[in-house]
Amino acid sequence: MVDSRQNAAFARIHRLRRSCRPAATLAVLSAAVAIVVTMVAPANASTIHAFRPMSSSPAPTSKVCSTAGKFSCFAERKTTRTPFVTNALNFTLTPANIGAAYNLPASTLTNTVAIIDAFETANAESDLAVYRAHYRLPACTTANGCFRKVGQRGSPSVLPTEVDEGWASETALDLASVSAACPTCHILLVEANSNGDSLFAAVKTATNLGAKFVTMSWGGIEMTTQASYDAAYFNVPGVAYFAATGDSGYNGGTSYPASSPKVIAVGGTSIEPDRSEVRGWYEQAWGSADLTEGGGSGCSTVTAKPAFQSVVSKTVCAKRAVSDISAAADPNFGGISVYESAQGGWEQIGGTSEAAPLVAAMYASAGVPDPRLAPVSSLYARASSFNDILFNANGDCPSVLCVAAKGWDGPTGLGTPNGVRGFGAIPTPNRISIHNPGTARSFTGARLTVNTIATDSVLGTKITYTATGLPPGTRMYANGTIIGNPTAPRTYVITVRATDATAGAATMKFSWVVTNHKIVATSKPHIVGTLKRGATVRVAPIAFRSDSVHGAALRPTVAVRWYVDGRIIRGAVHSAFKIPSNYRGHRISFRIVASIKYDTSYSYQTARSVLIK
Repeated sequence: MVDSRQNAAFARIHRLRRSCRPAATLAVLSAAVAIVVTMVAPANASTIHAFRPMSSSPAPTSKVCSTAGKFSCFAERKTTRTPFVTNALNFTLTPANIGAAYNLPASTLTNTVAIIDAFETANAESDLAVYRAHYRLPACTTANGCFRKVGQRGSPSVLPTEVDEGWASETALDLASVSAACPTCHILLVEANSNGDSLFAAVKTATNLGAKFVTMSWGGIEMTTQASYDAAYFNVPGVAYFAATGDSGYNGGTSYPASSPKVIAVGGTSIEPDRSEVRGWYEQAWGSADLTEGGGSGCSTVTAKPAFQSVVSKTVCAKRAVSDISAAADPNFGGISVYESAQGGWEQIGGTSEAAPLVAAMYASAGVPDPRLAPVSSLYARASSFNDILFNANGDCPSVLCVAAKGWDGPTGLGTPNGVRGFGAIPTPNRISIHNPGTARSFTGARLTVNTIATDSVLGTKITYTATGLPPGTRMYANGTIIGNPTAPRTYVITVRATDATAGAATMKFSWVVTNHKIVATSKPHIVGTLKRGATVRVAPIAFRSDSVHGAALRPTVAVRWYVDGRIIRGAVHSAFKIPSNYRGHRISFRIVASIKYDTSYSYQTARSVLIK
């Protein structure tokens, strides 16, 4: 049974949204959101049937595809035909609406979005032309190279022989959704021979033909062998795969390929214009009051939890959880008008079959995925770039697997696109160049500054420097300057790398030759005093300087040794020496050694002198 307190809270929020001024509404909503989130956030909370009504009662809908076969499409149509109408009772999303609701920038990119569907749709191109002409989108035809239709083996002339009315409507929805979200994107329609494993052969064909974005608006029950499908069909680097999560809400169970860890699982929302919202739109998880319809969500029974889903508590789901992201899917509040000549013209269709191609096209409008990044995990790395959806439920469960809440939740995943910032497009790196200072030379212990200046092709872009191979006693600063007092003589090869936030990078190498100083005496050392027995002689005072810095005075440690006839006199270590009386007729000399840390020692030995009486 529906919790009356929760429904009362949702009803109160709904009334306030409609009656309050925008600024006041936000404040009241914040408080109300806190109440609702408190109710629904714990994984072990009581059963939740939180439902917040939209601006009007929904019209009856019906599923487009039958459940016969291995996989079914996830499209739903309004049984009442009211195309193009935008009012309180009937609302259809136009391409302009989609751009405004999801803050999409204008794009001129022509990346190819591959649509994988089953069976032949003979009027696909001509019906698409009617849709695009009605909304004044640029023509997308075989003739101008924008549109291409092939069979599952890649041939435009070998197409499926079987026709299915439901899958034809699915194809029309997919083509319209891609066109609406990315009018300049090219479209590759790959038609599988059946709604069985032929669909995966079509996926392989799409990537073989170079598509970087592959959308699948279909799914089936999970299979114990699906890991082998992942490896065979969803393992091309630089390709983003998208799959609809289904239209039966949480209670319908998880489906494959949405539960693949290599596929972006796209859930569904309800959306309508609302000037009281900051976005100008109100959006909530798609889920009917009786919980029989809504974007699919849940916990896989087969696929292990991928590393990128650490945001999902193990107590909520110990394996792969869906959804990852979401977009408009409610046929009544977010469906789009689709033209189908076989169905008599225009009709309004939604379902997660709409959401998946919408997201795929938005991603394509941002740029080609970086092949070094896994497209699914890159979404989670940019979680703050999405609109967090906080309201409504899509099923009966005691956790966020079926209740929209702050952060990740099953019905809406990380949320809905807010521009293209959340997608893995990598901007073209800036060009960086680094000035090479040439060979640097210095002495141990002497301070030296080496400037390694880099320039970026975009003026004002911050550059980050790193260096390896630096002499001990030196360091690199944030501005690229290397400063220090090298402590060990050697020839060093330094590698400097400069990078910026756009992945621009440059590397430069230079040599740094570090040698010791040479100590120089300012005068020639000599003996002062009378060379006779009993007399005291001295080494004349000597000043020293460094030969590397002209005139720089040094105060080295000085040691003196005295010799007689070339033999050292033990104990005679001072600059003054008293000549013993028995040294008559002998020759004396001295050796002076001056040394300082990091410098080459100075050494001088006198010529022998003859003692006089």
